[in-house]
Amino acid sequence: MNKKTFTLAVIFLVLTLVWLGLNVYWKFTHSNCVHVFDFIIGIMFVSAASGMVYNEFHKKNAVILTRWTNIKFRRRCVRSTV
Repeated sequence: MNKKTFTLAVIFLVLTLVWLGLNVYWKFTHSNCVHVFDFIIGIMFVSAASGMVYNEFHKKNAVILTRWTNIKFRRRCVRSTV
């Protein structure tokens, strides 16, 4: 799990939940200001944000092999030219 990307996904989820909550609040207090389209867009954003959080949480930590592969690649190139 990449902590920076996971943090951004959680922040996006929290902001979209707040936005959807404000839409619900405004629907009950000022019903003529909020339409069904606003709820559909809000639910789509919340589902996308929850998918991002789920995906980032279940990612496995990547093992960095760049140094090892570079060493192996250099040795192979040196052997082939000798």
